[in-house]
Amino acid sequence: MNIEDTDPPEYHLTTLNMQIREMMNAVLRPHRLKLVEWRLLQCLSDQGALSVCDLASLAVIERTATSRLVDRLVEKGFVAKEQMPDDRRFSQVSLCEAGLEILKACTADVDAARSQLFGGLNQTEISSFLNTLKKLQHNAVGVLLERGRMPRPVHRSA
Repeated sequence: MNIEDTDPPEYHLTTLNMQIREMMNAVLRPHRLKLVEWRLLQCLSDQGALSVCDLASLAVIERTATSRLVDRLVEKGFVAKEQMPDDRRFSQVSLCEAGLEILKACTADVDAARSQLFGGLNQTEISSFLNTLKKLQHNAVGVLLERGRMPRPVHRSA
């Protein structure tokens, strides 16, 4: 079977992405968080203090959107933002105790939602799915490079 003989895979990936975002926002809503906010907090928890640029790259969010989200998280008391001592044009963002507490409060709900999302799949199927996604990401970077486009750097958190 050729890709052309089926529904476009991009449709299914885009639909799944949208559904997962909606699912995670519903799970996080009782904690007064949005998925993008949770993602930033999670990155800071995993990596420690980061510049806004590094945080944007790690969280796979546009830099300007990340800056606005960080300001919102500062207002909520979940993160602190300070000018970097060696270059005052840039800010460093760190997780506050309240941010760590909200992450802990969300963990059970996030884990339950992930378990439900992957329900019916065994570990081999999940690993195969993740490997396939990684290959598609690698291939997409290749297509961008062939067309003279520089792909956005994407970092994987620990």
